[in-house]
Amino acid sequence: MTGQMVTITVTEKAISDQLGALIEEGLSAEQAASTVLQHYRPAPLADVVWPAVRDMAIRLQRAQARTTERMAFQQDPVAASHKAVRSARDRLESLTFRTGSGEEVSWGAATVLQHRGRIEWQSRNIAGIQDDINRHQWAIDTIREHGVSRLDEVPAWTELLSAKVPAATIDA
Repeated sequence: MTGQMVTITVTEKAISDQLGALIEEGLSAEQAASTVLQHYRPAPLADVVWPAVRDMAIRLQRAQARTTERMAFQQDPVAASHKAVRSARDRLESLTFRTGSGEEVSWGAATVLQHRGRIEWQSRNIAGIQDDINRHQWAIDTIREHGVSRLDEVPAWTELLSAKVPAATIDA
């Protein structure tokens, strides 16, 4: 079989489903990615796609954690008595989050300082998102002001960037 080329087709959904199942079983993102990629060794494919698969696993782990948090903090008394909410509350104690310093800590073990670190880090993220909203609102306002449909139709539009970007007014 020397010299023959083998083609392997792997869909993103297949990898995502495998990662998701392993993360639900309690594996970390890195452990799940390594486990999934073991099926593709010794092929160099595993080494090439490792960063992408690891990042996918991290995103899936974060999404599952956010879902658990939303369920666990459910305030509706009817929903709060639901089995899924009780299960999420049980999982919350060991569910981890990252602080602003990058430290990973579980909800159950986190100190006031660590929760404060998470709040401060998320607050910086909010500020960055608000800045992005302001930039895009500026683009909408500039396009409308010039009666065109795109920024590249505004003469020397990049020269207008030195003007103060207005506070965001979300345009629905």
